[in-house]
Amino acid sequence: MARARRFAFEQSPYEFALLLRAEAYASCTKLAHRTLLAEENGKLLAFAVMSLPIPGITPQRAPFLVEWAGDPSVAAGLLIHAVQAYGLEKLEAVAPWHEQEFIEAMDGISYQIEQNYGTIHVLSPDHLLEQLRPYWQDQGLSDTNFQVRQEADGTYLLALAGKSHTLTTEEWVSLLFDPVSKADLPAEWKKPLAACFPIPFPYVAGLNYV
Repeated sequence: MARARRFAFEQSPYEFALLLRAEAYASCTKLAHRTLLAEENGKLLAFAVMSLPIPGITPQRAPFLVEWAGDPSVAAGLLIHAVQAYGLEKLEAVAPWHEQEFIEAMDGISYQIEQNYGTIHVLSPDHLLEQLRPYWQDQGLSDTNFQVRQEADGTYLLALAGKSHTLTTEEWVSLLFDPVSKADLPAEWKKPLAACFPIPFPYVAGLNYV
């Protein structure tokens, strides 16, 4: 089920079990992992891994969702069940912008918008572009109508439908990862590029936290 997610870290069952047991982030905040499953007629519908309080130990932050997969509405139901079953005053859950069905399933719950954790450092722009091409093509942008090239001065030259436009490194990174991009793009580009940017990226402070 976890591997069926379109946007997620690649994990083997063994790696998933190791990360689950490691409790990398949970242990830093004096919480412990607990996994809840939802099934119907013996069929697994969803699971949710949460970091919850340890009896007798004062946690350093509120309980939080670590990882989930399966039916978004069922997964959201597991969070509600956890709040009730474990008597939680609060349970925090991060929903990346591209997990729209999960966000809709939690409609009516208070929220705040924040950036993903971590610092972005692109070691090889050419390699990154090569890795992104299959995704862009799947979204409808082929090499024949959309191209990106890093220039000698570090800027990025974008070409679309016979026209070109230059972005600074900051604008390029913002176009790649920010739901509200700082990139100054031609108005006629925004609609065709909307299906390809930003790049859906997994939440990095979850099970794969380092």
